[in-house]
Amino acid sequence: MAIAFDAVSDGYNNGTSLTFAHTCTGSDRFLVVGIKLYGDNDITGVTYNSVSMTHIGTAVLAGEGSRAVLYGLTAPSTGANNIIISRTSSNHILATGASYTGVSQTGQPEAFGTDADGSSSQTTPAATVVSADAWLVAVGVAAFTGNAFEAKTATTMRRDNDELVTGTQATFDSGGTVATGSQQLAFGQVGNNTGDLAGVVAVLAPVGAGGDFNPLLLLASDMRGGMSAMTGGFR
Repeated sequence: MAIAFDAVSDGYNNGTSLTFAHTCTGSDRFLVVGIKLYGDNDITGVTYNSVSMTHIGTAVLAGEGSRAVLYGLTAPSTGANNIIISRTSSNHILATGASYTGVSQTGQPEAFGTDADGSSSQTTPAATVVSADAWLVAVGVAAFTGNAFEAKTATTMRRDNDELVTGTQATFDSGGTVATGSQQLAFGQVGNNTGDLAGVVAVLAPVGAGGDFNPLLLLASDMRGGMSAMTGGFR
């Protein structure tokens, strides 16, 4: 089963928490939540439908000091449910949720990487892809506001979160499968050549890659083999 993009959502609040709805559909699901966190790295939890999500990685903007943070959850509940981000201090929180189907339900993400660039027009977080037909997903943040995000080479933008101000936080993916080895996503802002961008990228492996394991199917296979051997012995 191939990985496919499902849905995207976003939210913003200036406070100690942010709540926004996201709807997951399909089978073999995976949900990522990308966050721009102003101030200290003081997240106390990220949940979807009250289930705790796992921190994947964090990258810090060189000049501004804000952070790009990525969380993930295997097998999120279907239907419309709330993403809730909680932190200790009261400050700006911007976030996007993006869900995918056809993702292996074990060992996700396969790998992750971070990048922060204070001088060029784009940031290029990279990670090592092991599984064939994997996808890359990423969160991007910027210190320079007012200029919309844009996807660069081999990158698809799913949402530019402009609920606070344009070009502050966005979510991206590869828009399809990527080759194995070191792979990257690339994104920046329209007309911004001065940098101060950061991103976190993660590798999602498809169903059937490596670690997918169903003990019931293995047991059934063993039982069929044993019965065949017994039948052969009675001839």
